[in-house]
Amino acid sequence: MSDIQYAYRPVPCPDYDVEGMESWLTDMAAEGLVLSPDGFFASFGIFEKREPQVCKYRLETAEPKKAFEYDLPDSEALALSEELGWTYVARRGEFDIFRSEDPSARELNTDPDVQALALHQLIRRTRSTVVWTVLEILFWFFYFTHGTLFLHMIAMGTLYTLFLLTLFLVTLIRSFMRLIHLIRLRKKLTVDGYIDHRKNWRIRAMRHYTGNALLTVAVIAAIFIGLGKFSDMVMDEGYIPLAEYDGNPPFATIADLIPEGSCTPDDFIIPSEVKEWRTGITPVNVDWQEYATITLPDGRSTSGSLSVYYHEAASPWIARRIAEDYR
Repeated sequence: MSDIQYAYRPVPCPDYDVEGMESWLTDMAAEGLVLSPDGFFASFGIFEKREPQVCKYRLETAEPKKAFEYDLPDSEALALSEELGWTYVARRGEFDIFRSEDPSARELNTDPDVQALALHQLIRRTRSTVVWTVLEILFWFFYFTHGTLFLHMIAMGTLYTLFLLTLFLVTLIRSFMRLIHLIRLRKKLTVDGYIDHRKNWRIRAMRHYTGNALLTVAVIAAIFIGLGKFSDMVMDEGYIPLAEYDGNPPFATIADLIPEGSCTPDDFIIPSEVKEWRTGITPVNVDWQEYATITLPDGRSTSGSLSVYYHEAASPWIARRIAEDYR
């Protein structure tokens, strides 16, 4: 049975922050926490508890993963790193992580141009990822709204729809932040010829923790709220039978349309019901579903139905957008 004890620590920086990750891992080793070969789980690093020690970590741009492949670098890269006194530990994101416990071990990469070239390839892949992220956001937007944003806001609620749009925007911004950071890191290598292996990662750690926590809570909340709203739609929550409705609908009903005849409710198979609700863009909404048998003065009769979706918009501009969505 293994005597190794493990500790989990939240990662204080994004996976693409090479300088921050190297510095943080080095500081953890000085506290007696050495990164485990298990690497990372979610936003936590998995560490082995040892005696405090001085060691160095380096992040190297990894080759793109292929389906059903392990995360290990190729055998030649591993052999070369071993010769130089570095041990492969784990992979996080697009980077392989190496560790050396030898203070005199030479750097894995002494040529900044080679490092910049590897980053250039990663930047190209990241650009493609950003493009696909934009396309994916557009796809899900049209999937959920069918291109009718205002009708979706009326059905799902204005605040919830804006909440979803904000989440999509945050996802896009985070993708751009990754790209910008990598471009700046490559520029630093090209201009200055080095990167900072002892960066103060604590400066932005709290902001990173807070941002990740808020985003996680927001995504979970969006899922549960969305499932609740979908359940309400399936179960017809909020609808009441027309026989119990004592309001005054702001439109003509079947009885109003046939004033000379008589109107008998005909909802044995499909119930006649009504729902009223409010949203931020439409203070008044009515979904009216009426089924009736109409008898004319000469004794003739027929069955009919009236389906009305009525909205009072907060402004003429919103009313026009709603009308366009319906068309």
